[in-house]
Amino acid sequence: SPGGVILLGTVFPLVESIKAAARSRDDSAATSQAWLMYWVMHGIFSFASHDMAKVIKRFGPRGGKHWFEFQFYMVLWLILPFTDGAAILFETITKPYIVPIVAPIAKAAEGWLTTLALTIVNASHAWFVAFFFMALPTVLKRFAVIATGTAYPVAATIVAIATENDGIADDKWLTYWSCFSLLYLGMISAERFIGKVPGLYTICLACVLYLMLPIFEGSDAVFRSILVPLFRQREALLLKDAAKLARTMVLQLPKDRLGEAGQLAAQAFMDEAKRMTERGAATATTVPSASSQ
Repeated sequence: SPGGVILLGTVFPLVESIKAAARSRDDSAATSQAWLMYWVMHGIFSFASHDMAKVIKRFGPRGGKHWFEFQFYMVLWLILPFTDGAAILFETITKPYIVPIVAPIAKAAEGWLTTLALTIVNASHAWFVAFFFMALPTVLKRFAVIATGTAYPVAATIVAIATENDGIADDKWLTYWSCFSLLYLGMISAERFIGKVPGLYTICLACVLYLMLPIFEGSDAVFRSILVPLFRQREALLLKDAAKLARTMVLQLPKDRLGEAGQLAAQAFMDEAKRMTERGAATATTVPSASSQ
């Protein structure tokens, strides 16, 4: 069923991707790469099979049902650790054949995407773009949202996986796919349970651009302020940020200053924890005395 495909192919990967993105890279590098490979394959598969069930139903009433069965088992093959379908497809097809084509395109797209975003953000252009988009048929508006949210991110994610980096690009696109999958779930839920919502696809397209474009850094903001607290990963993310800070100190400070700087950083943490503890204890003693009066 469509619900089973969504539950298996989006909800479970969403939760696991949030956990992987919130943890230290030393603990979750392989897991992050695995989920990035999955989102690449999932993005390609979702984009290529857009509204495929409706097309297949024209050839028989049970065609749509069989298509969802195929989707379910395909997602299962991609996602299970012992089949590892996403990694197999990436290593055998994507990396040797698609990466050489996609890499220069993704690199060139970074510049003109920023320029396009700045043009759209301009108030006079924004009204024109919004009016033009809202005038499109519903099918084209939905297709535009999915295409915008998957085409360039898939290309950029492929490049991030295939090239050696310090994990920044991997984290960026893993947080993006986590946010986009949640937006996609919200969109299809509104379609199925509410019906036609005026301006739904316009809002979704604006959200996709906010999440995707580097000038906004929307996916990082949504990830840190909404998804991390929602899925109780705040401690893991703080530890990851602390590890990044430690790595930055090691790279930027002279070697003879590392020991003392590390001690000062640790002492600052202990002093702040002590102040917070004392403040909490003072508050706890003040409240009963005030209530007794």
